[in-house]
Amino acid sequence: MLFRFTHPFDALGRLAMLGATALLTYGAAVQLERLPEVRSLQRSYEFVEFAGAVCIAILAWRSLRNTVLPRWLPTWLWCRTAVGVKVSPATADQVTFLFDGSMGVWYSKLRLRNAPADTRLPLLFTFANAVARERGRPLPFPQWDAMNTQGHGQSRSNTSTGAGQSGDSTSQSKQRAERERAERARREQAEREAEERARQSRREADAALRVHLKALDLDTLPSTQAALREAYTRKLRQYHPDLFANERPEVQRMANDLTRGINEAFQVLSSAMEGGK
Repeated sequence: MLFRFTHPFDALGRLAMLGATALLTYGAAVQLERLPEVRSLQRSYEFVEFAGAVCIAILAWRSLRNTVLPRWLPTWLWCRTAVGVKVSPATADQVTFLFDGSMGVWYSKLRLRNAPADTRLPLLFTFANAVARERGRPLPFPQWDAMNTQGHGQSRSNTSTGAGQSGDSTSQSKQRAERERAERARREQAEREAEERARQSRREADAALRVHLKALDLDTLPSTQAALREAYTRKLRQYHPDLFANERPEVQRMANDLTRGINEAFQVLSSAMEGGK
């Protein structure tokens, strides 16, 4: 474990610890050797010197771990440079188990640089909790796990509320669409009825026009008022009441009726020609 490293900063940290421990141990051993009490032990001198060096090495290692080379320092450097997360020393100490190989596996390839900056630290918290839960370790960030659970519950509640509101909105939209369809159908029916009335009126007008044309012995409406008046005059010469003054009363009545029809036809056709201009 001493000579295994999981990332470059871990290797540098271990080398620094070994170097510093060796220097401190050597310096302490030199000072120990100069003590007259140790020299007076003669035969047991080497054993005492060895035991003292071991004790000094252990003390030096623990002192360095608690001062200038703390356990979290390689993780702190690795998270800030490689992982892309700006962690505090306390956070680095809590996630050290991800990178130091203490579980038999490590996650030196973890990269969060592509994630938005404000989501990187929460992602690291979530990942650390998931790994700890999987490995049977205490959660390093239990408060974050609790916040996540509350957030999911609130999200589900909001989703349910949103779904209810969405259902109401959908129902209102359907009712509004049905009203619009009904209104559109009424307008279309009214337009069809108006068109039908207009066609009926045109048919009646055409029928009346044909009757008046027949009254003047015309097939189509003349192109000029002069032609219409000529047809009117020609027809009037045939049925003018003065021509039947000596005839029976019923013949005179028939002449009067025909004359009124000819006059009416002239007036209607004349108005139609003026309106068509």
